[in-house]
Amino acid sequence: MDTVPILLGLAFIILKVMSTAKNVAGGAVVAAVTQLLTWVAGVLVVLVASNVDATEAYVLAGTAQTLGDLDAWGTIFLGVMAGSLASVIYDFKKAFDSTDSAAEPALFHVAQHRDVT
Repeated sequence: MDTVPILLGLAFIILKVMSTAKNVAGGAVVAAVTQLLTWVAGVLVVLVASNVDATEAYVLAGTAQTLGDLDAWGTIFLGVMAGSLASVIYDFKKAFDSTDSAAEPALFHVAQHRDVT
C-alpha cells in the first residue's frame, strides 16, 4: 500500500480539522458549517461513486481494493479526505486571487447586528 497518499490525506484532514476548530473558537460559525458540509459532500460523492457501475470497479491506488469494496469507515475516510483536499485547493486558490475575481455568493447569510446609539 502506498503510504504517501494516505499520509498526505491525513495531513489535509488534520489541517482542516484544526482550521475548523479555530473558526468555531473564533466565532466564525459559518466557516465551520461550510467545512462540515464539504466533508459531508465528500462522503456522499464517494458513497455514490462506490455504487455506480462506471466507477465501482476503480482500483484504489496502491491496493487491490476497488471503490465498490469500501466498507463504511473506508467510505467516510476517503470522503473526508476528498473534502479536505478540495478545501485546501480552494484555500490555495483564494490566496492567489487578491482581486477577488472568483468571488462567489455566501452559502449562508448572517445578519449583522449594529449598535445604534
